[in-house]
Amino acid sequence: MIKQVLKGFIAALAAGLLSFSLGGGALADQVIPYPTALQNGSFEDNAKKDLTAATNYFIDQPDLPGWSTTASDGKLELWYTGFTPASVPGGISFAAQDGSWFMEINANLPDTQLYQDLATNDGALYQWSFWHRGRTGTDTAMMLLGPQGALTTDDAQPAAPGYEGTVGGGFTGTTGPTYLTAQRGAWVQHMGYYVAEADVTRFALYAYDSAYTNKTVGNLVDNAAWTPIAFPTAQTLHVGDAAPNDSTLVDNLAAGYTIDPQNVPDMTAVGTYKITVQVLDAASGVVGSIVSTVQVLAAGTTGESLPQTGNQHSVLLWVAVLVCGGATAALVSLALSRNKHGTRRRYAPKHGG
Repeated sequence: MIKQVLKGFIAALAAGLLSFSLGGGALADQVIPYPTALQNGSFEDNAKKDLTAATNYFIDQPDLPGWSTTASDGKLELWYTGFTPASVPGGISFAAQDGSWFMEINANLPDTQLYQDLATNDGALYQWSFWHRGRTGTDTAMMLLGPQGALTTDDAQPAAPGYEGTVGGGFTGTTGPTYLTAQRGAWVQHMGYYVAEADVTRFALYAYDSAYTNKTVGNLVDNAAWTPIAFPTAQTLHVGDAAPNDSTLVDNLAAGYTIDPQNVPDMTAVGTYKITVQVLDAASGVVGSIVSTVQVLAAGTTGESLPQTGNQHSVLLWVAVLVCGGATAALVSLALSRNKHGTRRRYAPKHGG
């Protein structure tokens, strides 16, 4: 009964029938419940979307759904395709990479981040990407990813080979897989992979350096994306069973990817085994790995199976705390702990999104 009630609350939240004020300025416009998909990645949904003048706008954070900024003034800089700045640089027209709108990461203040928080599966592999362009020369951005909260350059993620970007002649800035560069003349795509470390992950675009002396100028971005690639699984087997099939060691495997499990147990000894599952792209290159779990019990015995993978428990409990208060949350936690164990489950890859 409790789970049914909470599912109703979740559906209502997702439909926008209930709302919560989180306060704290920069978090005020975060989509709640935390979405699994990146919101408004090309910035097309904004308060100026009915305008067609080729110019730029300094807007307030609530005017760009899905996105937040660490800037203390809460301002964002939005550009319409074809905008030609009067200066810095003058006479150069900038077209959007996707749609009609794009952003400059910094508006009025340097060292700010454009970010959103996403619901993730702890231990799952994701692909991140965004398009990037310099404004006056070669600009440098970073893709910051980590558990929800303040991120620093220590959280910068390396781009996949070939996606680090380009630099122009005379560039003297720092280079490397986490320093994502783009020249003024064209958009470049940055892309890489990340294994989630928590149930909520912060996706943040950071303007690390600019070709211009004023560091609020530069680092244009567009068409950001976040794609689930592979989820780990957990299953319970018995001594003497056949070794787990490869397909049961991954869930939600994205189309175009394959897996190569390492050191799969031979089912001769009782124990809990952590299996590294390498994930390969269409070119058979390893892009990352997940860790799935196989619990092996003695033959003929019964016992509690491993918990189901996913975020069902934490999400339901989180909603209980918000909606019902601590006492009800305690009852929900007890009900879920009794319900989350079940019969042996196997997982097969799903394709098609």
